[in-house]
Amino acid sequence: MNQKSVIVLVLVGIVATFLAILAFGGRDEAVDFGEPVMQEEATTPENVSPQAKIDVRAACESSLMYTTFENASATEAYIAECVEGKHPDVIQRYIDDMGLDGAMI
Repeated sequence: MNQKSVIVLVLVGIVATFLAILAFGGRDEAVDFGEPVMQEEATTPENVSPQAKIDVRAACESSLMYTTFENASATEAYIAECVEGKHPDVIQRYIDDMGLDGAMI
C-alpha cells in the first residue's frame, strides 16, 4: 500500500471509531451522530419556536470526510483549531449540508 492509502484508511478508522462511540454511549451530549439537538424552550406568546444548536466537535470531525492530512497529529491539531472557531467555513458547510437555517442557530 502506498502512503496515501494508509492515511485514508487511518482517517476512515478514526471516523468509524467516533461514530461507534456515539452510537454506543460514549458521549451523553451528542445525539443522532451529530445531528442538531433541538432544545425546546417554554412556550410563551413571545417565544413559540424551538432553538437549534449544533455540536461543533461533530461538525469539525465531519469535515474529515473531505479533508486530508499528513498524519494523525495534524488531524488532531486541525480538529482542535476548528472547535476553537478558527475554521468557520467548516461550520457553515456543516449547517448547509444539514439543510439548516443558519439564522435560527
